[in-house]
Amino acid sequence: MRTSMRRTIELLACGLAVLSGSPAAGSLDQQFFVSNNNKLYYVVKSDAGSGIGTQVTSIMMTNGTALNVNETSNPADPVLTSMATKLSGTVFGSIKRTPLLTGFASNDVVANDGSLANGSFDPSANNGDGLLTLPGGTRTVAFDGSGTEPVQDITGSSGAGVTFVPAAVTTTVTRRVGLTFSNAQTIVFPNPAGPVVTSNGATCSGGGCGAGIVCDPANDGGADTAACGGCGGTCGNFGGEVSTQNVSLDETRDSRVGNDAGGAAQQNAVDGFLLKHNTDIIVFMVDGAGQQAFGLSSSGFSVNAETLSQRTVLDSTGDADNSNFRSEQERPPPPPPLKCAPVASEQGLMLLALALIAGGAHRLRRRASS
Repeated sequence: MRTSMRRTIELLACGLAVLSGSPAAGSLDQQFFVSNNNKLYYVVKSDAGSGIGTQVTSIMMTNGTALNVNETSNPADPVLTSMATKLSGTVFGSIKRTPLLTGFASNDVVANDGSLANGSFDPSANNGDGLLTLPGGTRTVAFDGSGTEPVQDITGSSGAGVTFVPAAVTTTVTRRVGLTFSNAQTIVFPNPAGPVVTSNGATCSGGGCGAGIVCDPANDGGADTAACGGCGGTCGNFGGEVSTQNVSLDETRDSRVGNDAGGAAQQNAVDGFLLKHNTDIIVFMVDGAGQQAFGLSSSGFSVNAETLSQRTVLDSTGDADNSNFRSEQERPPPPPPLKCAPVASEQGLMLLALALIAGGAHRLRRRASS
C-alpha cells in the first residue's frame, strides 16, 4: 500500500478497522497510475488465493482516505462482512471504466521494466492523459477511449454471463467490524437493477435492545458490550442474506454468493463482478484535475467456482491504496511551440517574395548562358 506521510495517522485507524480479527485472505489486488494531467487509472484484479477468483461487490474512489473493511472467519459467527469505504473526503464523480477484460496470461502490469509484453504506462501519451498498455503488449486503455478497449461511464452496465458488470451506484451503510462505520459510503453494483437493498450486518439482540443496533460478534466473545451492553443484550443477530437484497456486503460462509434461496431476488443473479485469479482485469478512471489526493479500495469475497450455482463464498478479501496526484511543480512543462522565422509586415512578405523571384531569375540566366 503506497501512502503519503501526511495521512499516516488516518491509516493507523484503517489498520484497526481492517485487522479487527485475523487478516483477510489477500487475493484481491490493485494498481494505480497517474498521468501528467492527473488522469487516474485504477486497475482491480485478483491474484492467486482461495478458490478461482473474487466476487467484487464494492469499491471506493475518493479524494480522501479509502479503506477496505473485511471481516475474517470467526467460528461463532458464520457471516462475513466485506465492504470498501472511506475515512475522509468525497466520492469522485464522473468515474469511467472498461468492461471486464479477460484472457490475460498475467494480470500484473509491470510498468517500468521496458517490455510492453509485461504492460506499461506512458503518463505523457494522449497529450498528457496517459496510455495504459495491458499485459501482452497489444491491448490498451486510454482515458478518452482511444485505446483498443472501450471506455464507458460507471453508471452503465456491460458484458453478459461471467463478464457481466452491473451499473454502479453510491450508497450508505452502517456496519461494525471492530469499530463502527456509521452511514459509510460505498460504491456498489446492484443486481437485479433497482433501488439498493443490502444484506444485513450483525445487530444486538436480547435485553431491551431495539432493532438495528450494529455490533461485531468478534468483540468481547460475542457480547460486544460497547455496542450491546447498554441495552442489556449481546451481539446475537449475525445478519447475512435477505430475500430482497440486490447488494451483497454480508455473506454466509460456504453458501452461494448473493442469495439463491427460492423466491429471492438474487435466486438466479448476483451483484458485483467476478475477477478470475491472474487472468482478468477491470480499469476504473477519473479526472483528478484540481485534486490533491486520492484513495482507492475494493472489497468482495473469494469464491470457488465460475458457474453461478456453484459459486460458494470461501472468505472475504480486499485491498486499499492512498496516494497523491501530481502537483503543479511535478507536472512536466508543455512542449515548446513550433518556431518559424517571424515576418513583421506585409512589406516584409513582399520583399521575401521579390527575393525568391530574383533568385529564380538569376538561376535561369545562369542556365541560359552555360
